[in-house]
Amino acid sequence: MITVVIFGLLAVCALETVLGLALAGLAVAELVSFLRRHPQGPAGGVRQLATSARAIWPYARRVLARRTGTRLVRWRRRPGQASTPGPSVRRPTAGRAGRLRPPRPPRADRSRLR
Repeated sequence: MITVVIFGLLAVCALETVLGLALAGLAVAELVSFLRRHPQGPAGGVRQLATSARAIWPYARRVLARRTGTRLVRWRRRPGQASTPGPSVRRPTAGRAGRLRPPRPPRADRSRLR
């Protein structure tokens, strides 16, 4: 009886794996089709996907933080850094410690301040 249960679980796991691979293949085919048919070519399609992801990411981060019960990490750009924000790895030295500014509010809030 235990053997039947074990083989049943293995069959369900195999089916789940096959269906997951099939779904991943469909996602790749859909992505390739989107990039191939985009009016600006594949580069324009990737650019559009990246822009959409940047627009959605702040909201997704907040939702994930609420669901997992974790804190949001503040990201700060350094002078001369590329437009993609990343964690600030520079530590303040003794001379700069008094000159640090508080983090700026998000873009939507800054537009209301004007």
